Amino acid sequence: MIIGSGLLAGAFSRYAQSENVLIFASGVSNSMLRETPAFEREFDLVKECVQKPFLFVYFSTTSVLDPEQALSPYVKHKKRIEEYIRSHAGRFLILRLPILVGKTNNPHTLINFLYDAIRSGRHFVLQANACRHLASVEDIAEIGEVLIEDKSVHNHIINICFDNQTKVTEIVRLLEELMNKKGDYALADTGGCVSVDNSYIRTDARFKSYFGRTDLNRTILTKYISGR
Repeated sequence: MIIGSGLLAGAFSRYAQSENVLIFASGVSNSMLRETPAFEREFDLVKECVQKPFLFVYFSTTSVLDPEQALSPYVKHKKRIEEYIRSHAGRFLILRLPILVGKTNNPHTLINFLYDAIRSGRHFVLQANACRHLASVEDIAEIGEVLIEDKSVHNHIINICFDNQTKVTEIVRLLEELMNKKGDYALADTGGCVSVDNSYIRTDARFKSYFGRTDLNRTILTKYISGR
C-alpha cells in the first residue's frame, strides 16, 4: 500500500498492492514551509495510518541531525512525527534521507530549484558554508527495499546517505558546468556541514557497491539533467 503520489511513491511502486507494507510518501515536500496547516494534515494522516496492520515505512530527513536547522518548522515537524511513530506504530521503519535527485515537478526540491534558477537566469542567494549529501531516488529505492524486507531492522531509524557530502557551492558549480550556463547568485555567510552517521549501511556488505564510487555527484547530476 502506498500513500502519496510523488517521487518516492513512484520509486517504491512495487509495494502499491502490498498487504504487509505501507509506504508513507505523502509528507510535506517543501522544507522551507513555515505554515502549520500542511504539517498538521500530514500528522493527522500519519496518526490514521499507523493504526493499520502494516509495516509503516516513513521517510524523514537527515536534516534532523543538523543543529543549525533544529528550530526550523520543517525539522521540528519531522522530529515530532518520528517520535509519534516510535511510540504508536506496531511495526515501523523510519528512513532518514538526504537530498533526493530524480524526475519530479516539485519546484521546492533543492536540485529543481537550482536547475530552474540557473536555466532561467533568476537571481538567488546561496549559503556559502552549507553542505549536503545527494542521492538518486533509484539508489534510495534499492536500499530501502532491502531494508524493508529485512525484519531485523524493523522498528529502527536508519540514516541513508553516501560518502559524498559536498558544499552547495560545488553542487551549483557542477550544475553550471553540465548546463554550460552560469548562475546569477550571491553568497551569504551562512550554513554549515554536519556529519551524518551512515555507519549502518556503510558497514553492511549488502550495500558495499554504493560506496567508493568516484565522482558520484557528477554522475547523479548528469543523469538528472539528461532526464529533463
